[in-house]
Amino acid sequence: MTPAARISAAIEVLADIDARRRPASDALKDWGLSHRFAGSNTHKLGTVFDGVDHTRQDDFLTKHHIANKTDCSTCWARPLCAGGCYHEAHTRYGSTVEPNLHYCDWIRSWTNTCLEVYGTLAERAPEFLTQFDR
Repeated sequence: MTPAARISAAIEVLADIDARRRPASDALKDWGLSHRFAGSNTHKLGTVFDGVDHTRQDDFLTKHHIANKTDCSTCWARPLCAGGCYHEAHTRYGSTVEPNLHYCDWIRSWTNTCLEVYGTLAERAPEFLTQFDR
């Protein structure tokens, strides 16, 4: 990471700590998980000094759209995971455009379980669900 990127990261982490009143270790962990490509020129979409390179950003978003992940085209859960994490795909498969197939069964199973629980609650204890109507 460049010195400017480090300063930017520190500002983001401190802002999160202040805004959400949370421990530094939690804020750092969350920042690290969402900034896995920090310092990588290959995956850079801009700089602190120049801002976002919108052409690179648009190219990235078009190239990585879920519609372009053929393994995901028939999966009912694709709107939930969108093919998975770019960094995971890069680490495991060598490319950010690959879907994270190793998570597919887990995500479908987890989602199915949640839907079954919701359906059971809606049928047997609908009053419990009203607390979430706010």
